[in-house]
Amino acid sequence: FLENASPEPAETLAFIRRFEGSAILCVFNLSAEPAVFQAPGNLGLLAIDLPGVGGRIDDDKIVLDGHEAFFGQVRIPARIT
Repeated sequence: FLENASPEPAETLAFIRRFEGSAILCVFNLSAEPAVFQAPGNLGLLAIDLPGVGGRIDDDKIVLDGHEAFFGQVRIPARIT
């Protein structure tokens, strides 16, 4: 699981799934309130467009409405710890 580096308090759950050289960042807002998730370091994210899934990239942060999820391709996998 990834720690949220955002200074704003948020009930988020985030992790990276890896398969055959690919890496996907998965972020979930577990509350009804909007949340911001900031991954430690630059992952070079590219949002994956999925039906019914929200969340958006805003600079180096993921912005989520209440109970929203985000999935993004990690384009700099060497920076994942």
